[in-house]
Amino acid sequence: MSDIYGLKEMVDVVESAAVDYESAIDDLIDAASNADSLDMSNTVVYSTNVQVESAILEMAQGVTKNATDQVKKQGTNVSR
Repeated sequence: MSDIYGLKEMVDVVESAAVDYESAIDDLIDAASNADSLDMSNTVVYSTNVQVESAILEMAQGVTKNATDQVKKQGTNVSR
């Protein structure tokens, strides 16, 4: 059986994903600021982490938007 999330829990998921994305970007920026010691493998790892966290954030935002749109649609149907 799947869990049922309320809007508060969905907001928490999006916020958590945003924090993880921000952290991945900060890691990449920190690595780039030490450009004299940055090697290709680290660049690939940090860049990939940014892309993965970005995708997770976009997915969480999309799921939340779909859920809120559905609630809005149901509210419109009830008011008729």
